[in-house]
Amino acid sequence: MLSESLEDYLESILILKYSNNTVRIKDLVEYHNVKNSSVVNAMKSLSASGHVNYEKYRQIDLTETGLCQASRLYSKHRNIAKFFESVLKIPSDKARKMACEIEHHMEMNHVEKLNCLTTYLLEKNIQEKFTCAKSSYGLNGNEATTPLVLHKEDFSGVFVNFSKKAVRERLAWMKLNKGERFTITRISLDGSIIEIHHGGGYHSISRDDAEVIQVMEDNNETIK
Repeated sequence: MLSESLEDYLESILILKYSNNTVRIKDLVEYHNVKNSSVVNAMKSLSASGHVNYEKYRQIDLTETGLCQASRLYSKHRNIAKFFESVLKIPSDKARKMACEIEHHMEMNHVEKLNCLTTYLLEKNIQEKFTCAKSSYGLNGNEATTPLVLHKEDFSGVFVNFSKKAVRERLAWMKLNKGERFTITRISLDGSIIEIHHGGGYHSISRDDAEVIQVMEDNNETIK
């Protein structure tokens, strides 16, 4: 199990990937406002645990294991902050700081319940939209489907198929089910990570996984 400090580093690598083509030691030093040696030691620990690929003077990349855990942490962070900002009306900066402190102590199922509460309070009819979406798409295999990886930010779609069992199992915690609707909210500059909004929460998916997730365009309104 990673320490809270290492989890923070893991999450920050994912966040930086959305705004930088590469992530290097100096980026993490600036992001966390710590000494160079602190970041180097953290990267060595995360490399030893199989969460990152790190070599001196080279960029830092998340492994599949690292991306999965970073995505969980980031999902917790964004969704807790969303509750603080949208429901409790706490200023964004303070909401994000509070979420960062709380995310380590909340299980994913607790965050999912918080998402349900947030959704209920902000959009009471969202569950009806999902139900209608599922029933309105027969998804009998004759649809014009394309891989998730081919689409751009703001694309709204419906999940049709996950062609690799390993991917289905790895992403099971996201509850990406056939017939569910989603919107692409962000893509990292290097295209290696895709963030989606689905089921009231935000999740990050690797480019490799997105290549085997088949989707079709959603003709209903965009999910916000």
